[in-house]
Amino acid sequence: MSRQTRSGATYSPLSGLPDAGQLVVAGRWDAEGLFQSAAATQVACDFTVEPVDGASVVFRAPTPLSDEDLSPAIAGIFDSNAPSHPLPPSTTKHSKACNNGSKRRRSSRRQAAAQAKQTSTDSISKHAAKPSTLKKHNKLHWIAAAMRVDELPHCGRGSWTGKRESKKGLGRSWTVDELRAQGFQIIPYEEGVNKVILDAEDRIFSGVFAPPEGDWHQVKAEGAECLRAARRHGLGSGTYSPKELVHRRGEFLAIPTGVSLEGGQKRPGNLFYNLRGRRIIAQSILRNRAIRRIAGFQSSIFGFISPKLFRHYCQTFDLLFKRHPELVKNFDNSVFPCASFNCGPASVAHEHYDSNNLSFGLCALTPLGNFDYKSGGHLILFNLKIAFEFPPGSTAIIPSAAVKHGNTPIQPGEERMSIAQYAAGGLFRWVAYGFQSGKDLVSSRNGQKKRDLIDKPEEARWSEGLKLYSTPATLLKDHACV
Repeated sequence: MSRQTRSGATYSPLSGLPDAGQLVVAGRWDAEGLFQSAAATQVACDFTVEPVDGASVVFRAPTPLSDEDLSPAIAGIFDSNAPSHPLPPSTTKHSKACNNGSKRRRSSRRQAAAQAKQTSTDSISKHAAKPSTLKKHNKLHWIAAAMRVDELPHCGRGSWTGKRESKKGLGRSWTVDELRAQGFQIIPYEEGVNKVILDAEDRIFSGVFAPPEGDWHQVKAEGAECLRAARRHGLGSGTYSPKELVHRRGEFLAIPTGVSLEGGQKRPGNLFYNLRGRRIIAQSILRNRAIRRIAGFQSSIFGFISPKLFRHYCQTFDLLFKRHPELVKNFDNSVFPCASFNCGPASVAHEHYDSNNLSFGLCALTPLGNFDYKSGGHLILFNLKIAFEFPPGSTAIIPSAAVKHGNTPIQPGEERMSIAQYAAGGLFRWVAYGFQSGKDLVSSRNGQKKRDLIDKPEEARWSEGLKLYSTPATLLKDHACV
């Protein structure tokens, strides 16, 4: 059954934003070597969007995708040993015939192997940074913001997700000139420099990170070609229609995939596409070698700047995937359970919150394509009144449920695509409630009391979540403890 997984909430005028205060550069801490090391061992969000029509949620483990099903133009060079994301079984007569005899047995073996790999607890946590590596790479570029993250919006009960916005008009994109006129500070990009934002209490909660050296220019090019081919093939074959490029988040082709629990779902499920052509496109993207490396790099940056929160993700999703082996990970080298591949041609996000994500959680964003990042494609953080120059191949980490964000428009004739990874707050709530919904928990013996204990008093869970953020003074110690 088709559904939308995002709220449809719209956004308030820019003029109503509070003044975030003056931002100052406070110092440097160069983590380039760490990121290069992470990228070398891992084979990416600009923003998250609701699925287009035809996306559904299934609560079973479908038949795994074979290498022969991939689109060569989209998958490019891929690792045949990489986990193959499953496809739901087809209902055609041909497929039913293929499910007989030896082919059915081979399918069962592939499915069992895929499910076994899902339960491994080593594939994600092994990518966390080692304390010895951290001591070796000890320079970042701090940006201090005169605001506190605990003042950012979040929902009330349990603080599992972001606060939903009122439906007043549509969000839009903002030009650099408009932002400057509103008093926004434009943070320039410096090659090889990683810029991290601290709040008034020195908590690390956002940042824009330079791409690694080495062959990353080739990774960027291959990743861009993958998403470009997905768009061209999808539109050229009629698998997607031009009207599907227009939605409340912008005007671009968005292909989300992964594990979801939002929008009225009763339990976690795998996001997939009813049309076989769309399923092939989505899974071909997931198998692309460059896309997998970018996804692993995004996850490693998350683990680097927020090791305690990263551990919380690892522990939660280890429990989730062990309890529900029918759920399928996008990548075995990333902690994030869901991703959106924003295939352009101009993936420019309107201002928005990702309110279904974990309220204090972090989202990873990587733009790709060919555009002048000095003129457009900036990453805007509206609550902070700043905008980062955001070139192709760089990666941002932001609390997307708590910070309103978007992009400035690119120039005519340019191309911008992006990769987003994120986690729905409902998944964390499902695990905390004992793998059941709040309704089922309350209906059990002493259920309301149990729920109140789990949700904690007003603001308590939000405050505890923010304690998982590191500071410059605690970062090395936090890594040593996890």
